[in-house]
Amino acid sequence: MLAARGTLNPDRIRRRCVLLLAVGALVLLAAQASVWHASAQEKVYHLAANAISLDVATNGALRIEEHLTFSFDLGTFSFAYRDIPWRGFDDLVDISVLDGAQVPLNYTVSFAPQATGDWHIRWTFPLVTAPAIRTFIVRYTVTNALLQPASALNRLDWQAVGTGWSVFTDNLTVDVVLPAGIDTAQLAYSPNPVRISQSGGRTDLTFGDTNLAPFTSYRVIVDFPKVLDVRFGIARISRESPVATATFTFLGVVAAMIGLWALRGREPKSRHPPGDAPILTPPSGLEPEEVGFLLRQQVDAPVLLATLLNLAKKGYVVLQGPADAGGHVLEEKQIELTDKARSVVAEPEGWSTEPPAYQRTLLQAMGSHRNRIEAIRSSAKMLTRSIGDRLAAGGLLAGSPARVRRRYGIATIVMGIVAPVLVVLGYVVAALYSYVAVNVGLFIGSFAIVGIGYYMPRAT
Repeated sequence: MLAARGTLNPDRIRRRCVLLLAVGALVLLAAQASVWHASAQEKVYHLAANAISLDVATNGALRIEEHLTFSFDLGTFSFAYRDIPWRGFDDLVDISVLDGAQVPLNYTVSFAPQATGDWHIRWTFPLVTAPAIRTFIVRYTVTNALLQPASALNRLDWQAVGTGWSVFTDNLTVDVVLPAGIDTAQLAYSPNPVRISQSGGRTDLTFGDTNLAPFTSYRVIVDFPKVLDVRFGIARISRESPVATATFTFLGVVAAMIGLWALRGREPKSRHPPGDAPILTPPSGLEPEEVGFLLRQQVDAPVLLATLLNLAKKGYVVLQGPADAGGHVLEEKQIELTDKARSVVAEPEGWSTEPPAYQRTLLQAMGSHRNRIEAIRSSAKMLTRSIGDRLAAGGLLAGSPARVRRRYGIATIVMGIVAPVLVVLGYVVAALYSYVAVNVGLFIGSFAIVGIGYYMPRAT
């Protein structure tokens, strides 16, 4: 202990203590400065009053005037905004913003459905430093804002304050001014008004609330005798009932395609002559694969097998069958081209009419491909197009199946591209926003077009 105590240097200890105290003081000053900076940037405000006037017009429009009294409690302020969800009306028109002295202010209106409201009104004013009280007047008109719950009733159902307000509202007042000639005994409302008065033949209902909490809505409903018949357009219905609109649009596309199939795709029913059924000679002019295609309107395994057997019958190919009876899967090495087939393949195009062009093309594919089974399978599209064209030219099909299906396939591709593009643009352009649900239904319905379009080719 004595030896250790004798090695301590008092001056060095003092210097270290002073250094530690200096570093600590600098850290505290930096922290305090950051707190002061954050406090200086913070903005605190609330609504001292919100007085809203709803003037109901006989054409169903609603003239709205909002007196917003802001209490700026901390920070500096130079702009304010109002978000209006696009619900419960057709259009937003006649917008103006004024200060408390009725002096017009500069404002902008933007369409922002991805934000808290679809319509965003933003206005600027001279810089204000808290504490201060400022009042702003926002006026606008919404069209076709009434409902009709019964044949003799109209209803005003308006959310005067939405859930987007994140601050307290000390005092809220909502005045509803009804058209002239309304009998107050026939009114129904929710909530109960503070007072009901009449002036100039018009009825005024005043609703109110105090200390409205943040993110709390205030909704006013008033039923009164009918002043007009309410009608909603497709844009309004699509905007406010998107799921139902998309569903009905899809069902409309399906119904249209079924109707089109009934008119142009359904094959005529055969009529049996009276008496005993006659013995009819089969259409010997058709190749077996053409008969199969006429029945099935596609080149599948039975039609391909019929084509192979027909080529073997004509002496163009040799099919090596199994030694034992029973089921058998044809393999690549069991299909051989004959000299007759090689001479036909070597002939110039159009040298002779036998065999048909599609059979000649199939023989060329089998001769040039190492795997003849794969060559036959890859020729299915060519056979579909060629045989369909031959039968359509002969009047046995109303149109070539490949060409008919291609038209509906193109329609599906076009609708499948255009509809999603319009959906995306709907969240940028206000004119297209109302039809987002319609375009979603059309996009889903495009798959019905290609599905039902596959069955549109028909025999005559």
